[in-house]
Amino acid sequence: MFPDTSQSWHWQAGFHDEIIRDHRQRSAAIGYVLGNGVKHGCAKEIHEWPWSSLHFPDMVDPLDVW
Repeated sequence: MFPDTSQSWHWQAGFHDEIIRDHRQRSAAIGYVLGNGVKHGCAKEIHEWPWSSLHFPDMVDPLDVW
């Protein structure tokens, strides 16, 4: 069974959400996510990691930053 998160949202210690305020910050966040597979040794190149967001472009939020 999944924990009840309807009352509040809980983050793992040391992690938090962040509001993306401009295109530079959004680009940095996307680059961070895309590079995770390479950073952690799962692939040598971003395109080699099969679970990279690069392979799922429809899942990246198309909305403008606030």
